[in-house]
Amino acid sequence: MCDESIQILSVQWLRLQFWPSSNSAAAQMNTGRVKLKMMVSARQQRKHHPDTYYASAIFRYQKEFAIRFRNSCTFICEDDKHTVKVGEPNFPVAAVERGRQVIVGLNQKMVVGDHDFTKFSLSPSVSFIVNIPENIDGSFYDGHVHVGLKENCFEPSSAARHACELNKLLTTNHPIECHYHDGGPDHNIRFARTQLTKIAYFLTRDLDMLVSVQTPPHHSWKNPTERVMSNLNLGLQGVGDMRSEMPTMEEKIRSASNMKAIRNVAKNEEGLKEEVLDSIQPAKVLLGNVFSRLQLKGKNFQVFSSASEDEMKDMANQLKKIDEEFCPDILLDTSKPCKLSEKLKDFIKQHCVCGQYQLSIKKCGREGCVCGVRRTPLDIFEDLHHLPFPVPEMDKYKHFQVRTQLLVFL
Repeated sequence: MCDESIQILSVQWLRLQFWPSSNSAAAQMNTGRVKLKMMVSARQQRKHHPDTYYASAIFRYQKEFAIRFRNSCTFICEDDKHTVKVGEPNFPVAAVERGRQVIVGLNQKMVVGDHDFTKFSLSPSVSFIVNIPENIDGSFYDGHVHVGLKENCFEPSSAARHACELNKLLTTNHPIECHYHDGGPDHNIRFARTQLTKIAYFLTRDLDMLVSVQTPPHHSWKNPTERVMSNLNLGLQGVGDMRSEMPTMEEKIRSASNMKAIRNVAKNEEGLKEEVLDSIQPAKVLLGNVFSRLQLKGKNFQVFSSASEDEMKDMANQLKKIDEEFCPDILLDTSKPCKLSEKLKDFIKQHCVCGQYQLSIKKCGREGCVCGVRRTPLDIFEDLHHLPFPVPEMDKYKHFQVRTQLLVFL
């Protein structure tokens, strides 16, 4: 045992003895070069999928198909942008979460509310009508851009809504159409509801052939419409939006904090849906004015309105030409099960070819069929074939023109 009078040095005291008296002078003895740079996150990391090259070959086939019939074909790329939140009355929020510096007056401030306190939001839907080039080396990033704004609570995105909106905005009436989009739930061509919607659109437009192709998972960046999204982001910088106050329903939804709760209130409150849509209209007008001033290669964006339930029901009724007992609510209400009748299955078997990433519908040419009489000249109609399924050849896929010579099409 040590005498209590003996002082034992502590660890803290020992550390203090080795502490430099001048931090800056000691730091000069421990310097080196570190390779660093300043950059902004590019968000360009790609996730691999085994079907990447297979789906890319299908997309190339579709582009070469469109080039082959470019005088009679319309090529449309579709996609939905990330939602734009809408602020409450007298409480605007920023239209984009990832903001940048904007120009304001010398004595002004750009102040908006927090994103955590919003009940409603809008989804911009982009339809890019491509100017089809004369050869495969031409650009598929030139054309006319159409943007629509949908309120997510009572105007949700669906295959039927997209089809009706596309039918309204197209000014051309070509007998052949090509659609390219991602594989989301409102576009996935493997879903029966999407297939029925494509058939209803095919009958409504009286098309000779419809070719629909989708991107593989995690590769929506391949869609030419993604080039337009950056333009929309630039337009939304410095924009704060809010809805107007509803005349009678504000108290009804005060405690409803999400879309599910608002929809539950709407089941018991007649007129809530109409008042909500009227309340959101000022935000739609504001964003529509912003989008209409944007351009792609010198062409202004066009803004269209969301499709109504009556318009979607009219298109769904086209399927009654195939099956008189078909219920159009199946396409409107995605919560209902979608089962194909035998008549619909027979139509799909005779007129459609469906794969993992492609769906094509073609008129059969028989008299009396519900698909109608061909609109293209006979020589062009006989040259129309369903897209081939890519087949590997060495380390790549066979060319589209080689495939048309080797395959027997349905």
